[in-house]
Amino acid sequence: MKNRSGGVEVKEDRLLEFDPTPAGLIAHPLSKAYKSVWASLRKALLKEHGAVCQVCKHVAEAQRHIHCHEVYAFPNDKAVRLERVVLLCWRCHDATHLERTRRQCGEKYVQEIAAHYRAVDGGLSQKAFEQDLQKTFRRMQAIRKFYGGPGATPPIDYGPYQGRINKFMARKPGETEGEDENDFEIFPDHEFPDDIAMWRDCFRQLAKALMTSSTSLVHLAID
Repeated sequence: MKNRSGGVEVKEDRLLEFDPTPAGLIAHPLSKAYKSVWASLRKALLKEHGAVCQVCKHVAEAQRHIHCHEVYAFPNDKAVRLERVVLLCWRCHDATHLERTRRQCGEKYVQEIAAHYRAVDGGLSQKAFEQDLQKTFRRMQAIRKFYGGPGATPPIDYGPYQGRINKFMARKPGETEGEDENDFEIFPDHEFPDDIAMWRDCFRQLAKALMTSSTSLVHLAID
C-alpha cells in the first residue's frame, strides 16, 4: 500500500472508481476553503469540456447537473495533495461516494448507482464490484492509519490549483475575477457534517412531498 516515498498509493485501474478518501480527513477541501476560486475553476472546466461527464461521457441537459469532484493523493504523512478536479455526472459522482450515497438515499437508489458503476467499467460482475468495494475500504483504512487515525486532518497541498489561490489572495478589495456567487457547489464532496445533516433533511422533505403527489422521483442534482 505504500509507495517509494512512503505515501499511500491509490491504484487506478478502473474508468470509474470509488473514492478511498476517509470522511473528515480533508478538513478544508478547495470547494469549501476558497469558494470564489472554486466557482471560477468550475466555470473554466465547464467552458473547456462542456457539460459532459469526464468518465462516462454523459452529456447533461444543464451545467448544474454536472458535479465537480476533487481527487486527492496521499504522498507522505505530512500532507495530502489535491491532484485534480474532474467533471462528473450525478450518477458517477454518487458512485464515487457510494457509502455516502447509501447513507443518504437508501438501498433502492444504491442498486441503480451500483449498476451504473458496473456498466461504466465494462460490465463488471457482482463479484468484481464487491471486490472493488472491499479494496476501497482497505485503502481507506490504510490512509486513515497513515495520517494518525480517526480525527486526523493533515495540511492540504492544493497542487496545480495553488496558483489560482495565490492570485485570489493577492486581489485588491472589491476586485473580482468574474465569478458568480450564485454558481456554487452545494453537494459536499469530502463531506462536512453540518452540510450532510442539512442535505439529509432536504432529502427527507423531498421524499415526503413526493409521497403525497403523483410526481415521479427525479434525482435532486445537488453538487
